[in-house]
Amino acid sequence: MDSRKQIIKTLSYFNFFDYPLTLAELLQFTKTDIKSKEDFYSLVKQKDIESFKSFYFLSNRKNIVGKRLEREKESNKKLLKAKKVIKKISNIPTVNFIGISGSLAMKNSGINDDIDIFVISKDNLVWLTRLLLVFYLKTLGVYRKKHEKSPKDKICLNLIIGDGSTSFTKKRQNLYIAHEIVQLMPLFQRENTYLNFIDKNKWIFKFLPNANKRIKEYKIPFNKNKSVINDLLVIVLQFLRIEKIAKFLQWNYMKKDVTLETIEDNFLAFHPIDFKKKVNKFFD
Repeated sequence: MDSRKQIIKTLSYFNFFDYPLTLAELLQFTKTDIKSKEDFYSLVKQKDIESFKSFYFLSNRKNIVGKRLEREKESNKKLLKAKKVIKKISNIPTVNFIGISGSLAMKNSGINDDIDIFVISKDNLVWLTRLLLVFYLKTLGVYRKKHEKSPKDKICLNLIIGDGSTSFTKKRQNLYIAHEIVQLMPLFQRENTYLNFIDKNKWIFKFLPNANKRIKEYKIPFNKNKSVINDLLVIVLQFLRIEKIAKFLQWNYMKKDVTLETIEDNFLAFHPIDFKKKVNKFFD
């Protein structure tokens, strides 16, 4: 596929989310060997593509520029709230990483949207981590329940993975997941969890080969170094098999209402709206 068609494909992908792109973003997310902004610019100054206020989009979609700018203002407010909460829940010893995912990661959230977070836990402690997170978030009054009608600014535990299962299998390697990983906004990590996660999922660059710069530019605000006390506590929790108890308590509660969830011992995914299926079907 030539560069021109790849540009159209990228704009079509983001058009699905009503999201126009800057030239820099278009370069990052388009699968092309063109590195020069000048050469890239000559390709987008053709039919089927329009621009307004430094944003590029498909023809007759000028209205999404105003939508993006409005959502960006709202998203900045949500991010301030999210960072305060994430700083608190990062004290949970079984949490290795927390990032903002979904629409907020791209500053594309509407006023009534929730806040999706992606968590990497200590290995084989995902159920315990979820239990602790739910308890803490409920205490803070910001936990999003599955069928909540007004989830504004509530925290949705979108994905919790044990750090031994962060390498995505072939069946999970697609354009949508690649975008979700690249667009992830990392806010907390222990040691070097974020880049280790990216290193285990280099397949994302087959879909988005120009996105590496975006990843390297992230500055993670909350970092914690290795802690002997924390590591000993985790070992004790694993030895006591608390994970099995945590799974039993939660699974018995939620199993009657499982729809879009992916439930595995070291991998928990919850999707109130399954964009993955819609997007992959559209772009296959």
